[in-house]
Amino acid sequence: LIYGLLVEMGLKVVKPKGAFYIFPDVSQFLGKKVKNTDELSDFLLNKKKVLVIPGSGFGAEGFIRLSFALSESKIIEGIKRIKEGLQEINQS
Repeated sequence: LIYGLLVEMGLKVVKPKGAFYIFPDVSQFLGKKVKNTDELSDFLLNKKKVLVIPGSGFGAEGFIRLSFALSESKIIEGIKRIKEGLQEINQS
């Protein structure tokens, strides 16, 4: 579910192989309104009320870590909020 939603958004994603988290590439959104994934994570938490973990903490700057150990409705809502946030950043 989450893999397909992220791909539909145009993000590059490696399909998870059994873990409950996924790392989409968000590098295309960095550099304008937010400089790195730490700032992107703060933006999404403060503006869209969705928690993502910056990839920088895993040696993967340009990526964010998402957990999908949630109900389907919460996953869909979270991805919707992330999409809105990325669109807002892209328009800046």
